[in-house]
Amino acid sequence: MSGTLKSGQMPCRPHGRFEYCIKLALTAHVISGNRSAALRANPIGADLGSNVMEGRVGSKGGFCSWKVSNLLVAVASFCLAAGPAGAGVTIESLRIGFGPPERSGDYKVATWVPARVLIRAEAERFDGLLELRTADSDDVAAAVVRPVHVPPNETVTVPTYVRPGKLMPSIVVRLIGPDGRERASRRFSAAENELPDAADLSTILFVTVGAAGGLLPARIGLRPGYPAERFAVARQPSCRTLPRRWFGYQGIDFLVLCLSDPGMLEEFDAAGRAALVRWVRFGGHLVLAVGSYWTQLRNSFLAELLPAKLAGQKELKDLRIVESYVGSAKPIRMKDLVVVPKLAEVRGRILVGTKSLPLAVTGPAGLGRCTLIALEADREPFLSWEGNTDFWLKVLDIEKERTEEELRAWRRYAANDLSSQLRHNLEQFEGVRIVPFGLVACFIFLYILVIGPLDYLFVRYVLKRMELSWVTFPATVVCVSLLGYYSARAMKGTELRMNQIELVDVQTAEGLLRGTSWFTIFSPKRDLYTIEVAPCGPMYAGPVDSRAGEPAMNMSWLGLAEDAIAGMGRPAGLSVFRRGYRFGPEATRIEQVPIPIWSTKGFTARWHGRAKVCLETELLAIGLDRLKGSIVNRSETPLANSVLVFGRRAYQLGTLKPGVPVLVQSVSPEDLYGHLQRRAGLFRASGSALYVTTRGIYSRRLSR
Repeated sequence: MSGTLKSGQMPCRPHGRFEYCIKLALTAHVISGNRSAALRANPIGADLGSNVMEGRVGSKGGFCSWKVSNLLVAVASFCLAAGPAGAGVTIESLRIGFGPPERSGDYKVATWVPARVLIRAEAERFDGLLELRTADSDDVAAAVVRPVHVPPNETVTVPTYVRPGKLMPSIVVRLIGPDGRERASRRFSAAENELPDAADLSTILFVTVGAAGGLLPARIGLRPGYPAERFAVARQPSCRTLPRRWFGYQGIDFLVLCLSDPGMLEEFDAAGRAALVRWVRFGGHLVLAVGSYWTQLRNSFLAELLPAKLAGQKELKDLRIVESYVGSAKPIRMKDLVVVPKLAEVRGRILVGTKSLPLAVTGPAGLGRCTLIALEADREPFLSWEGNTDFWLKVLDIEKERTEEELRAWRRYAANDLSSQLRHNLEQFEGVRIVPFGLVACFIFLYILVIGPLDYLFVRYVLKRMELSWVTFPATVVCVSLLGYYSARAMKGTELRMNQIELVDVQTAEGLLRGTSWFTIFSPKRDLYTIEVAPCGPMYAGPVDSRAGEPAMNMSWLGLAEDAIAGMGRPAGLSVFRRGYRFGPEATRIEQVPIPIWSTKGFTARWHGRAKVCLETELLAIGLDRLKGSIVNRSETPLANSVLVFGRRAYQLGTLKPGVPVLVQSVSPEDLYGHLQRRAGLFRASGSALYVTTRGIYSRRLSR
C-alpha cells in the first residue's frame, strides 16, 4: 500500500478532492438552498445479488414562500410517513455470533461476525435494503447495508455481517423501501438480554462442527493456569452455518471440524468453500479430526490444505501412544478396534505418533496452518477419555495464562492490549501540538476573570458608564473567541494529515501476500470522508485469484481495546455526530465518515494479493538450529535490518541489496531470546512509547 498524505499523490482514479492510493473523498455539507438525500445499497455478504438501488427525495423553495396549502400538504405527508408505512413487513429476530442467542461470549468485539436477521413479509413482496447500525469504539454509528428480497407471506433468514464496537452492543435493524422510506425498524440490545455479550480480544475462541470431546471452557478451567473465562467454545449444528465470507472468520482462533459424518463437507456451497480456504491460506488455523471417513476428506476441497496425504487406513488395538503424548494416567478404554487413516508424505511436524504411524500432524497452509488428527474426536473412545482436554491444549500449543508480575509489566507500557498503544502512537502527528490541560484550565480562569471582575472595574472606574457593559462584554467574548480559534489553528494547522503503519507477510513458496494497514487521519475541519485502500508496492504482483466473488480487501475502524472513554469496554455513549457512516460493498471501503475539527479517526485494512519473487534461497540445515547457504534479494528495493530466524538462532544479515547474494554461514548466529532482548533494549533506550517484551509473554512462542 502506498504513500502518506504528505507525499503520496499517486496516479489513482480521481475520487473527491484528493487522489491517493488511500483516497479521502470529502462530502460537502448542504446548509441551505435545494436539499436532497440519496439512498444507495452497499451489500456486505449479499448472497442474493449485488444490484444497486437508489432513491432520491428533494425539496425546493424557501420557508417564506410557503403558502398555507403547501404547509398542510407537508404536515399531511409527514403524518402519513410516520403512519403505517411499515405495515406488511416485520423484523422477527436478530442473531449474531457463532453460538446460541442465550449464551454470551461466542464472538469477539471489534471483529466481523455473522449476523442472521429473520424477516417476514405479509401480503406484499418486499424488495429493499436491510441496514444494521451499531456503534464503533468511538460511539459513532456504523451501518452495514445489503439488498433483501422477501416473497409475500413468507419468512426468510437474511445473512449478513456486523462489527460490534462494544462488549455489550446495541444494534438497530432497519428495512428501507425502494422509495427511501423506512418500512420497519427494531432495536436489539445486549443490556436488555436481546443480544449476547461479546468476548474481549484476548479470549481464545474455538468454533467446532461436531462435539469435540473435552473441548469445553469448564473442563479447560480445571487445569492450573487455564482460567475458564479465557476460553469460548461455540458449536455449530452443521457446516451450512459457517461464514460465507473470509472476514467472517476474523475472530476465530481455531476452527475444529469433526468429520465423523460422510456428508459433512458436502454441506459447503461454493461461497462457503472459497471463504474457508481463503481464511486458512491467509492466516487461519483449521483443525480436522477424521477417522473412518478419510476418503471423503481426501477427495474434498480441503485436500490442498492437508499437511499429509491420506493413504489407506489401519486398525489399532490400543491408543497408548496418545496417552503417553499427553502424559495422562487415565487410560483410553477401548471396546473395539479403532480405525485410523494412514498419514503419508508428511510435509509438516508430527505431533503425536511416530514416522511410521503419525496420528497428529500440523503444517503450514499458505500463511495459515492446518492440523490433521487421525482420530474421531466426537466419538468413542476419545469422547469419554478423561485426558482429552489435555490433548487439545497440548496439540494446539495453547500456553498458560500470564502471571500477575508479567501482566503488571505489560500494563505499565501497553495498558491491556497492544493495539491501544498502537492507536495512541498513530495519533501523534508531527507539527500538531497538543495543548496541556493545565494551560487550558489557566486560560479558562483568565477568561472568567476578564469577562467578570476586570470588565466590571473597567466599565465603572475607567469608562464610568455602566450601560457600556452591553458593548464591552460581547466585544470581549468575540475577541477571546477569535484569539482562541486562531491560536488553535496555529498550533493544529490546516493540513489534512495521516500516520500509517503497514505489516506485510510474504509466503514465497506459493507467492502469497498478506497485508495489514493501520492508519489515523487528522482532519483540520469538520467534514465527511470516504476512505479507500489500494495495495501496491515492490512486492505486490496483483490481486489473488478470486473464488465465488471473494473480496481481497476488508476495511474497518481502529478501536480502543480498553475500559476507558470511547473504549470497547464502556457502554455506547453520545456522539458529536447524530449521523454515522456506512461500509461500502463487502466492506472494501468506508463511506461518509464524520471527523470533527482538529480531531483524529483510526482505521485498519486487511488485504490479500499475489507476491512477486522477492527472495531466492539455497539453504541447508546443519543440525537442529544452524543453516548454511545463500540468500539473494530479487526485489527492486533494499531490505534493511534483515534477520533470518531458524530454530532458536537468529542471523542478523543487515541490508540485503538487490541482486547481491549473502552467505548465511558468514554471519555469526546469536540466541533468539538474546536477540529479542537486545532489540527491546534499543527500543527502551530510544524513548519509544511502544513497549517490547519477550520474557514470559512471547519468548516461548517466538523461540520456536
